[in-house]
Amino acid sequence: MSIITILFLIILMVLVVAVIIFIETGQRRLPVQYAKRIVGRRVYGGQSTHLPLKLNTSGVIPPIFASSILMFPLTIANFCQNLGWRHILVQSVLNSLGPGALLYNLLYVGFIIFFCYFYTAVTFNPMMSPKI
Repeated sequence: MSIITILFLIILMVLVVAVIIFIETGQRRLPVQYAKRIVGRRVYGGQSTHLPLKLNTSGVIPPIFASSILMFPLTIANFCQNLGWRHILVQSVLNSLGPGALLYNLLYVGFIIFFCYFYTAVTFNPMMSPKI
């Protein structure tokens, strides 16, 4: 590799890490206003603040789930191949769902997007009611 290619790759890696850090630490600030309370002759509260919500609430869980689900058929196909069952279906699964294949990459991206929404829907409840 030439020095220009190596420098370009290093700059690209630093930029990718910077964008990931920027997205992971990003937050949306929702304004919250608390009502005033009157106790006796004193007025308490009435302040205005914000509720920080992370942009990416799921974190790194979606890629972990996606890779786990995609590796399951490959593991089963490898067991079948080692047992001597050389079916066309097993070979096609190994070829199309192997890391780096087009179908693998498309499913991986799709599963990551799905699990981002799914994990956020499971862990974040916007309609929290106060417990009395």
